[in-house]
Amino acid sequence: MASPLAALPDIPLYARSDIISFLDTLVAPLSPVNALVVAVSEKAPGDLNENFERLERIWDEYGVYEQG
Repeated sequence: MASPLAALPDIPLYARSDIISFLDTLVAPLSPVNALVVAVSEKAPGDLNENFERLERIWDEYGVYEQG
């Protein structure tokens, strides 16, 4: 709620996270975010595969996921 981005949307989506240590996971708070990305991508104009390929390129560019 303290994020400057929280004031931008008509309906903000908050995902609580009680992370205490580096061993805790972000799976729970990121699950609604992932679901939202999928829902928006399905409604976005253009090919769904093209949208996800674009996301994959962005994730690669910013090193979101470790490459195996």
